[in-house]
Amino acid sequence: MVDVAPAVDVTEELADTAPEVIEAAAEELPVEPIEASIDPVQKLFLDAIQSYSSQSQTGGGLVDAGPEYEKALSEEVAKLQRLYGGGDLNAFPTFKFSGGSTRGCRI
Repeated sequence: MVDVAPAVDVTEELADTAPEVIEAAAEELPVEPIEASIDPVQKLFLDAIQSYSSQSQTGGGLVDAGPEYEKALSEEVAKLQRLYGGGDLNAFPTFKFSGGSTRGCRI
């Protein structure tokens, strides 16, 4: 035996809830500043990152890098250029494929 739901009266009118939604959307909720929700350790971390960013932008490179580090870095870059045929090591490599067709290859 199949259960049949009782007939629904389709003539009943729906309640208009739009004014309530509009009123709720128009309410301004209190917003606390982001600084108030950050814990002290997180704030110290963000301050350190911002300080490092401003120092690296004004210095044009690494912050607190001594001449020994700069020399070692340039030696390593020169070694990599010798090993890999020169070129710009900061640019994404370009690949050139040549050779036979891949037709007939079973994968």
